[in-house]
Amino acid sequence: MKDLRNGRAAMESARWLAQQEQEGSGAGSDDRAKRRESMRAALLNQFDARTEIHRRELERQSERLTLARADLETRAAERDRSIELEMARMIEREQERLRRGDGPDDPPEQGRRPGRRGDRGDR
Repeated sequence: MKDLRNGRAAMESARWLAQQEQEGSGAGSDDRAKRRESMRAALLNQFDARTEIHRRELERQSERLTLARADLETRAAERDRSIELEMARMIEREQERLRRGDGPDDPPEQGRRPGRRGDRGDR
């Protein structure tokens, strides 16, 4: 909101200054100087507000990156365990297929979906 308020204040000052120049109005140089200073202050505040917003966004992105790196490290640390679990699942699926008497190219049983999840049963 601070960003918008300051942008509006700067725009109003710019319009006033442009209007005075176009009309050739006899607005005093003190009035013009005050408006220019007001416009400058509003733009400085707007710039600072935008910089703060950007800084916060970067902090959030940095936090997400830190979490993603930690997740990646955890995944790498559990690599062997994950591979062993996947191997056990694959072997179990094939053992179940053999118990049912299915061939490697037989369609799945009625009511079961093809694919990994369908082959796992109720898990």
